[in-house]
Amino acid sequence: MTAPVRAAPPGSAERLSAAWPVDTGDAVVVLYGAGTKDRFCCRDYQERGFEEALWALLKDAGYRRIVFCALNGLYFRDEQSAELDRGGTATAAATGPGRMGHFTGPRGRSTVMPAAVAAPAGPTMADPQIIQKLDACMTGRSVPTAVVLLRTEDFLQYNQAPRPFVDRVGSWIAAGPSAGNICVLTFSNNGLQEVQEAIQNNAGMGTLQAFLSDHRRSGGGISRIGQPDEAELTRLVHHVRISDGLRIGDWSRLARLITAMTAMSQPAGVWLARLRGLARDEVPLSVEEARQRGWVERAGAGERPALERLTALTGLAGVKRHIAQRAHWERVQRMLPGSGGGPASPHLIFTGNPGTGKTTVARLVGEIYADIGVLRRGHVVVADAPKLVGQYVGQTAPRVNDAVDEALGGVLFIDEAYRLVEPDRGGFGMEAIDALVDRMENDRAAFVVIAAGYPREMERFRAANVGLHSRFPDRNVIEFADYLPGELLTIATGMLGEKGLTWSDDFEKALTQVIEGLYRDRDEGFGNARAMRELIAEAGFAWAARIGDDVRIPLEPGDLPARLRRHLS
Repeated sequence: MTAPVRAAPPGSAERLSAAWPVDTGDAVVVLYGAGTKDRFCCRDYQERGFEEALWALLKDAGYRRIVFCALNGLYFRDEQSAELDRGGTATAAATGPGRMGHFTGPRGRSTVMPAAVAAPAGPTMADPQIIQKLDACMTGRSVPTAVVLLRTEDFLQYNQAPRPFVDRVGSWIAAGPSAGNICVLTFSNNGLQEVQEAIQNNAGMGTLQAFLSDHRRSGGGISRIGQPDEAELTRLVHHVRISDGLRIGDWSRLARLITAMTAMSQPAGVWLARLRGLARDEVPLSVEEARQRGWVERAGAGERPALERLTALTGLAGVKRHIAQRAHWERVQRMLPGSGGGPASPHLIFTGNPGTGKTTVARLVGEIYADIGVLRRGHVVVADAPKLVGQYVGQTAPRVNDAVDEALGGVLFIDEAYRLVEPDRGGFGMEAIDALVDRMENDRAAFVVIAAGYPREMERFRAANVGLHSRFPDRNVIEFADYLPGELLTIATGMLGEKGLTWSDDFEKALTQVIEGLYRDRDEGFGNARAMRELIAEAGFAWAARIGDDVRIPLEPGDLPARLRRHLS
């Protein structure tokens, strides 16, 4: 039977609750990622910090006593927890929904908290006493209790009672949720690999290391708190608009601007500072302002849709046709009343020589998938074998998981993916593929993989794991043919124009002959647009050495690289 879904309260931060549903059946959980240091714009359009959002989530889950622990001691964020810890009975006001007010505590002043003033957990305690107190909270059965360790990596490094703490964590993990209490270990590290390294640097943490490995495979007990999605950034913009007087430059383009902001994967706190700066300076928020300040890079912000920009690229006729058909099918499929056996795999393989536009098209595919609802963000994370494969046992799976976590909501683009199956990877490449297939299964609606490489080598990649063929079926393999000579000429002259250079008719005729010769003599490693970039760079160097200070002088045939003049008739 499917468990009932608890309605999210208006003040909840769904970025936190979506990443960690609380009821995972674990007595110890690990939360990590950039979100543990971030601000949240909750469903009630109010801004809250991570501690406040986590407190609200645990309170809503039924934990009546919530104990926070940091390097400088234990403390509570609400009077109910403090009263229950003293052995008293919480008042009706304290047991009701958490009302937010101001708070000053060991971690400084915060803008919001439950109505009552936070109370410290008694007199200042030494580290051994803190460990004993945490253990009593975790093993007691009288009050459902949540223990939250903030910045656990610092706690592990500087705590003066590491051995007792290690033993207690191990006993909590072994006992499971029998006592009905939970310990939340929060790490500010962005990746799971960093979390594991923080743990490994503290002797005797084998139990917690095993917990991380086991739970990462099962998908429970460990959650990454990432960056805000489009819905949260939309609320954030309106929060600053109402509270700080932010003006909107063009309402008709605001939605696409927020989409572009989301694709940048920046913390909400960064956007808060930027938007409040605009409000303070009385500068309206607009596409032009955001791009001028370097806040967004997505080319489609306020401009043509990504599918139109794909169509406008030089060449790639087969690629354009394939992706356009797939985009239209994905869009229409979401309108059909039936599931039709489930959606087709969105993962793609790009095959072809270097310089055929695979990375450029991958970025456009991310935007196209975001536009039609396949992906939440549409950003692209570029990875290769060295980024995914570790050098030692236990390093590879965390690296893959970190790359996937970074790509959630977007595209993981694996360039030269066939290198994962090369024998010099010591077997760890196959481990990376296995970990990737696991994430493609467990998070199959959350991200898209695009793997790229030479055609024959990519067939070896697909054959390396039985799960890859179903996720990259033949219809999802897109061939990037070499550019034709006329297309290469268009690319080359376009590069010249972007640099502001001019050229004579004789230069263009000579350039045409050189390109035709390069195309005629090409082999499997032909560089296509990359070769054009190198050619134009060399011609530019020769031109600059010849003209002195008169940049009006055009390029001439003699500026072409000497190594290529054999192609001139």
